Amino acid sequence: MYNFDLSTIAGWITAVYQIITGVLRLDPAVYKAVIAHPDSDKLALAVLLTVGLSIAIGHSAILFVNRVERRRFLLSFVISSLTFVFGVLMLTFSIWLTVVVLFNPSTPFKETLIVVGLSFAPLIYGLFIIIPYLGHILEYALRVWVLMAALMGVYTIFNISVAAALFSGVLGWMLFEIVSNIAVLQTLEQWIWRKGAGQSGYVESQEAVDLFIQEIQTAVSQSKPSEGSNA
Repeated sequence: MYNFDLSTIAGWITAVYQIITGVLRLDPAVYKAVIAHPDSDKLALAVLLTVGLSIAIGHSAILFVNRVERRRFLLSFVISSLTFVFGVLMLTFSIWLTVVVLFNPSTPFKETLIVVGLSFAPLIYGLFIIIPYLGHILEYALRVWVLMAALMGVYTIFNISVAAALFSGVLGWMLFEIVSNIAVLQTLEQWIWRKGAGQSGYVESQEAVDLFIQEIQTAVSQSKPSEGSNA
């Protein structure tokens, strides 16, 4: 079903599209097709780059509301990308460690990294987190979708039972959430962001959207009297 022709740019685009849509459908065949391909690592990387671009666009509201200077804009994007890569590696290690310790000691880390990398495909919709009031709900829904995709990948590739895959995926995800929410790491992430963006304050994505809407409403309300006086 999945035939990846990577000899042309069009072939790469088609392959990435097929992989992302397959993961979104939680199709087990897409994981097998990618793992079996000689360029499996490159395919997973291409998917992550595409997803990362979507997330970067979605979080551009943070840079806008925080009034980041143009010369620091690119640096902020680089920092955001590195944070995303770190999150992928952390989740990969958590799931791999759980599977190895509890169920399958011979599980290769590289294949785990590919599977987890593919499971981030639902974040292709990450650019829509800037939608007012629905951004938080969408963000949580996408995280659940990523978890479901990871569970499907683990079950498909590592030849373990459904219960084992579910337990490994959930436990791995819990370890990832625990580590990523450690206060020291959050403080470090915000410090890196402030150094890169050149700003003393840090505004979260949905808060950035809310502030942006408030600024628009304020500008509109302030322009109405002047329009009336001109008339």
